[in-house]
Amino acid sequence: MPHKDNSKNTTKDKTITEIESELATLQKKLIQQTDNVKNLLKNAADTKQISRSTQPIDINLEAEIVKYTKEQAQADFFASIATLDTLILNYQQSRLDATTYNHQLKTILYDILKLKLILERKEAKIAEFIRKENIVNRFSSAYQKIKDMGILF
Repeated sequence: MPHKDNSKNTTKDKTITEIESELATLQKKLIQQTDNVKNLLKNAADTKQISRSTQPIDINLEAEIVKYTKEQAQADFFASIATLDTLILNYQQSRLDATTYNHQLKTILYDILKLKLILERKEAKIAEFIRKENIVNRFSSAYQKIKDMGILF
């Protein structure tokens, strides 16, 4: 019966353990950096008194549409929805204050609406894209938010 060398498994386990430890450290740093950014944004909002404009958003679609290919617009649309989902989850976990959340929410929703309009002009089938990329399940909070706000469908 051949002898099994367990030294490779120990090395592999040690490497996995080291990677897990490093990942935990990186996650802690990411949380700290998120908190730092949150505080910086809050301080900037407090000192500059960021206006909460209720004016309708003006999208110059003709100028924007030439900046994107259909694929680039789809990639940015996907990324914006993923970002919105993260924003919502961070707010729900009290990592963002209401002022920061609302400011970022407005910006991201603007981007999503702009990209939706660009995709429609480029004859992309948005419902098919959402289904194909499984956005309803992958980013359920963001999907529900943009659906409730009337941006989709």
